[in-house]
Amino acid sequence: MPSLSSLKRIAFFGGVASLGGSLFLYFKIQANFSKGGYFKKSLTLLKEDKNAMKILGGPPISVGYIHLLDTFNYVDGKKAQLAIPVTGSNHSGTLVTRATRESFAEEWEIKSLIVNINQNEIITVVDGPTIDYRKQTNSSTTDT
Repeated sequence: MPSLSSLKRIAFFGGVASLGGSLFLYFKIQANFSKGGYFKKSLTLLKEDKNAMKILGGPPISVGYIHLLDTFNYVDGKKAQLAIPVTGSNHSGTLVTRATRESFAEEWEIKSLIVNINQNEIITVVDGPTIDYRKQTNSSTTDT
């Protein structure tokens, strides 16, 4: 039978390995989001919008990590909807994007792209059917 000290050591290294694996998976999922055409195209359109860049205080614009547990964020083969945290030198906000495509072979088309600055000001980059991100996240957290 193993001694208590060896069981503690096994538990410690098992915990470290589990935490390391979880962090690796988290960052791998984040990297996959940022490689998607919907993500890249949304950031390109944001950087091309002079009004949004002026208000945010860019370039440069730094992009934060997507909240993986937020039910607003989803991507399947033909639809993508994300809330991407962005920060400039003046303000920070959330880039809310909705994109679609007809088939896997086609490129993503951005249907709606807005920047929600500090929950107060909304800048429309691509006009289209939008969802109020604040209402969506508030209702999704109260429903659960």
